Amino acid sequence: MLTPDSQQFSYDIYPGLDDALVAALAQNTASGLADPGRIAAGLATAVGNAVRQTADLQLSPEAQAWGNQGINRALEKWRKYDGVLDTPKFRNSDGLYDSNPNLERTLMRLYDAQEQLSNSVYQTRSSEPIGETMKLVLMPWQLFQDRLQSHDVIRMLGQMRAEQGIDKDYVQENLRDAWNSDQPMYQLPSRPGDLISAFEYIHEKIKQDGPWGVMLAQTSDLAGTSADLGKSTAVLADAYSRDDVMDLQKLRVDQMGIFEWWALTFQEEPSRLSNSDFSCLLANRINVKGTDCYPRGFWSGYFVSLDMGNLDNHVMPRLAVL
Repeated sequence: MLTPDSQQFSYDIYPGLDDALVAALAQNTASGLADPGRIAAGLATAVGNAVRQTADLQLSPEAQAWGNQGINRALEKWRKYDGVLDTPKFRNSDGLYDSNPNLERTLMRLYDAQEQLSNSVYQTRSSEPIGETMKLVLMPWQLFQDRLQSHDVIRMLGQMRAEQGIDKDYVQENLRDAWNSDQPMYQLPSRPGDLISAFEYIHEKIKQDGPWGVMLAQTSDLAGTSADLGKSTAVLADAYSRDDVMDLQKLRVDQMGIFEWWALTFQEEPSRLSNSDFSCLLANRINVKGTDCYPRGFWSGYFVSLDMGNLDNHVMPRLAVL
């Protein structure tokens, strides 16, 4: 048996390979097929990019503390559903880091959005600073996918509302038909101009986040900002589709759709969300008899409601960043 102390032992498991590679490089250099300078520069660039990418993904202590606090706050609000549905298998933020491979990148983006919104001049129509209304909300992607597959969304809503002590949701029939028939209805910022089905959207989110994700959502009663007053939904939808709206750089705040609305109303008290207005869900666009419409979420006084509105209405968007 050869050991490092044996006279015949060598760490070179392919004897002569290094010499052969050096000779090949010399021959290719002489014939003009290889440029050692470019090879070295390329390696240096690759190493530099890897180092920068690792640094870019490093959460700052402030962002990590903010994220952990927000996730743990959200988890406490989801405890009421333990034993009823497929609620989190993790007890604190550490478990979400384990199940969501994209969490650090997401928290960096959401923390940046929170900071920018907090430092902005924007307010709600009741004069609340917009940054103070934005909270982390858990997104149960796997739950939504499972219930879409089994055509059991309405029953799920009833189960969740029972735990909240309120009546089951009202959902307009056109909206139910849209997700049940795989009609294109969701837009992704990464695919501007395209609409995909609800099931495709959830599939994309699970590929990105795993079974649970997180978003930054507006939790005030009144949706939108005072700056949106008097503008039609068509104008607002166009404005919010740009990533420089509200002076936010490379961030979109128009990502509230039906799943995000449901998650928000599961986590927060639904009677305090749009009980005197409508929340326009700009992430969705549905064609109803040749007319582009959007869902509107609101508290009816007895239950959570989703109906449809057209683009000429003056309805405020409920802000969300994913």
